Amino acid sequence: MVEEGKVDSFNFPFYAASQVEIKNIVEQQGSFAVELMEILTQHVADEIKDKLARAGKLANVIRSYTESLIAHHFGSQVVEPLYDELAHLAFEFLANESPEHLTISVLLRRKTEEQL
Repeated sequence: MVEEGKVDSFNFPFYAASQVEIKNIVEQQGSFAVELMEILTQHVADEIKDKLARAGKLANVIRSYTESLIAHHFGSQVVEPLYDELAHLAFEFLANESPEHLTISVLLRRKTEEQL
């Protein structure tokens, strides 16, 4: 079991900016112009038809960028049970859904001296 205080003090710094926010940041910085911006959508591990294997893949993807923070804050003893439970929850989710991963792709053009 994990101490309630550790749960309350856990901070996972993740933020995904919107297209508008990205455009505003580029405009505020001033050196570049947004030439093209697209949202690319792909289904998560859609090539894996076995839902249990797909759930494991999804859990491992999330584990790849969260494990070190989780282990450091809560201790390594929680890692395996946590990601096993995540795979189980992903399996239940995949029974009814086909999750998508969104990526914002941006083509920037450096402004010339005259444009600055």
